[in-house]
Amino acid sequence: MNAEELRRMLQIFDKNDDGHITMNEQNDCTFIPDFELAQMIQNIGVNGDGYVDIDEFGALYKTIFTDEDEDMQEAFNMFDQNGDGFITVDELKSVLGSLRLKQGGNVEDCRKMINNVDVDGDGRVDFMEFKKMMMRGIKEEEEAAMENQKKKKNTKKKRRKSPRREGIREENG
Repeated sequence: MNAEELRRMLQIFDKNDDGHITMNEQNDCTFIPDFELAQMIQNIGVNGDGYVDIDEFGALYKTIFTDEDEDMQEAFNMFDQNGDGFITVDELKSVLGSLRLKQGGNVEDCRKMINNVDVDGDGRVDFMEFKKMMMRGIKEEEEAAMENQKKKKNTKKKRRKSPRREGIREENG
C-alpha cells in the first residue's frame, strides 16, 4: 500500500479528521474485540500518546488486514471508480452496467442497493460498510451450503432406512 492509499485509509478510520485514530474511532470500524484492539494500539503506538498517527497506522494496518482484506479492498476499488474511498449510486450503476447485470439497470435499483448497505446514512458505501456486506454475504453462503449438506445427509439416511427398500432387500435375499 502506497502513502496516498494509506492516508485515504487513515481518513476512513479518523472520523474527526484530526490526523489521529483513537480507540473509539478504531473500534467503530473493526471486528476486533476491545481488549485485543487496546493491546494492538498500545503495541503500535510507539510514542505512547494513546493515539495512532499515520506512521503507526501503517504498522497497525499490516497487523489488522490480511491478504483476504487486500482482495476485498481490490474489489471495493473496482466499484470506487474515482478513488475517493466511497461507492456512489452512479459508480455502482456504471460497474453493474459494464458487467451487463440487470440489477444495475436503473438508478433507483442502485440507490436501494446502496441504502441497504449504507450504515451511516451518507448515501455512499465506504470500505468498512462494503466489507461488512461482503462478510455477511459470505456467511450467508456458508450457512446455506452447510444447510444443503445437512439435507443431503438426511436424505441419504432416509433412503437407507426406507422400509420399502428393506422389503426389497428381503425379497431379493
